[in-house]
Amino acid sequence: QKATKRAEIAEKLIVEQQDKLHIAQIEAKLTKEEYEQEKEISEQEEQKAIEEETKRMDEFIEKEKVELESQHLKREMERLQKEVREITEKFGEEQIIKLKHELELVRSEKEKEIKMKEQERRRADEAGDRVRIAQEEKDKEIKKRENAFQQKLKEKQELQKQINEGSSDNNEYEQLEDQKLDQEIQRIKTENKRLIEEKQKQRFDRQQYYMTHGGIQIDIFNPDPQELSFSDVDGVMKMISKKKDMYNTISLTEVLRNGIFAMEVQLQNSQSDESAVGIVRNSYDIPAGTKPWLKPHHEHIAIYSGSSWGRGCVYYKGKYTYGNIGFKENQIVRTEFDSEKGTLTFFLEGVQQPVFISGINEEVRFIVHMFQSGSNCIIRSLKKIPAPTAVRLPDEKEIKW
Repeated sequence: QKATKRAEIAEKLIVEQQDKLHIAQIEAKLTKEEYEQEKEISEQEEQKAIEEETKRMDEFIEKEKVELESQHLKREMERLQKEVREITEKFGEEQIIKLKHELELVRSEKEKEIKMKEQERRRADEAGDRVRIAQEEKDKEIKKRENAFQQKLKEKQELQKQINEGSSDNNEYEQLEDQKLDQEIQRIKTENKRLIEEKQKQRFDRQQYYMTHGGIQIDIFNPDPQELSFSDVDGVMKMISKKKDMYNTISLTEVLRNGIFAMEVQLQNSQSDESAVGIVRNSYDIPAGTKPWLKPHHEHIAIYSGSSWGRGCVYYKGKYTYGNIGFKENQIVRTEFDSEKGTLTFFLEGVQQPVFISGINEEVRFIVHMFQSGSNCIIRSLKKIPAPTAVRLPDEKEIKW
């Protein structure tokens, strides 16, 4: 009985110990969960504190930056005010007003001169367009008469066939019809000859006018004759045509030196996609498939881009400079190189663009860049002009060559 009682007591003690162990495990688990939760809360608060401190530092730095800029602007304003005072003291306020008035007059006269030159250019373009339309009408007339000639010739052949197959009773009538056809054919030939001679004369007159007004014969270095074709449009204008989607940069052969030169181009069917105009160093040979924005080409080529690619930026030596309007389909793009000032200026539909290149103290050539299959670039003119049309603009941006 004593042994049984001791066993019961021992078993009771074991149960109690097990209960205590279980309770201890539960408490330990709860303590661990509370610790993990507190740790997570602590980390979140620490992260929040770091973020707030970072934000305060950023605000402090930005404030200091604004303060420094403000101080710099203040010093710059004081410097400008000092210069104005010195100039005013040196020349007198009345003299300054007089100089401003004279400058305004010069600017006004220059603007009038530019407008007159632009009007003259537009009149010349309109005259050229009228000649071109007349030539197109002549071409249509020649084509029409050629078709009539072929029709009459066919009728003659049919008549001759009937004569050969018919009886001798109709010979006299058929001979008369044959003579009429011969006369009509001869008349058409004579008229066609006259129209062709007129067209050739108009072409010659246009060439003479172009060459006597600073025009230069247009030719290109074709880097890929299998992919690019070069053709005449009207005796003056030339056209570059692409056969497939491929990057190509095409240079004109004329070397620009000692004077002021202007090139006018018009892109067609290009969707302004990868299209550009610009210049290349005369010492640099452009290979087939050239992308002018990649090395080593961009060290020697500067371009003004179309609207869908580059958004009108001027690109040179790996840097994009924005500010010009990107040209679109059929718009006239004009580039003007002044070797005396060493500047390259761009015009879109006669309007000067603000981004230009300066410091060009070497020989260069005009270039065009094309990509789209089936696209054309009409080189409308290449001229050496007596005076620059480019002027200083208030919002101009200068790129050093």
